[in-house]
Amino acid sequence: MVVPGTAAFARVIAGVASQLRDVRLERADLAAELETRLEAHPLGAVLTSMPGLGVRTAIKILTIIGDGSAFPTAGHLATYAGLAPVTRCSGSSIKGETRSQRGNHALKSALFLSTGLAGAGLVVSDAGQLSDASSAGARSVRVAALRG
Repeated sequence: MVVPGTAAFARVIAGVASQLRDVRLERADLAAELETRLEAHPLGAVLTSMPGLGVRTAIKILTIIGDGSAFPTAGHLATYAGLAPVTRCSGSSIKGETRSQRGNHALKSALFLSTGLAGAGLVVSDAGQLSDASSAGARSVRVAALRG
């Protein structure tokens, strides 16, 4: 027994599958292009050598900070990211150093994510999958970090 509309449904599914395949191919091409640009960037090797910081996070950071020339020192970059401590004071009372609530939240979250993963001994693969730091890919990340 054939359910009415089965042929039309099959045609729709085939069309959606074709579109999905095209999107995946385009995404793979874009990822390869971005990785090539990252390798050519002067800060690319430095960023990818850091534990917990993969290709996608490095690209995100470079998208936000550019070539880094806008930041004369590391302190300027830390302040821009909202990572530098802030002294809270009101009138004559000084409440001490606290974490800044300002800064570029996208940059801050990328950096916090990478430090959290590195501290936990995890790495993110290019496919976005978490893996244990004992895997072969993670060992190469650690070796690259030691060389840098």
